[in-house]
Amino acid sequence: MNQNVEIKKATDLDIQEIQPYLNKFRLDNHDIQTKSFYIASVDKVLAAFGRVKIYGSVNEICSVGVLKEYRNNGIGKAIVKHLINASLTNELWVVTKIPEYFEQFGFKIEINPPDELVCKTKKICNYYLADESAVNYMRKKVYSDT
Repeated sequence: MNQNVEIKKATDLDIQEIQPYLNKFRLDNHDIQTKSFYIASVDKVLAAFGRVKIYGSVNEICSVGVLKEYRNNGIGKAIVKHLINASLTNELWVVTKIPEYFEQFGFKIEINPPDELVCKTKKICNYYLADESAVNYMRKKVYSDT
């Protein structure tokens, strides 16, 4: 990643730019709140985005997307690491079709996810007419107990 990358909290204008990509990439586009989104920009141009969504006591990294022209150069990793660090919780979840990507950050597949995530996943899969059985629920302990 040798470009001039900046990661920052999203603004309302950023959200307007992100919204079409949420649908294009078939990402969680429900309950959009500007304060939960971060963007990565390269030379002030949107390159990636994501958010930490809170469901009561459950925090989830979701709506993570990297624009095609910026893929495979570390920007996705940078935004995910930033979201992990921005989450103020000991336990963090992700719902994904690409578990191997999130394993590098310490996420592990769980067979008993929180009900909040199961409900959210059903809603998103129904919205996009997607196969719910194709997703994996993954959990990461952010802070060790030692």
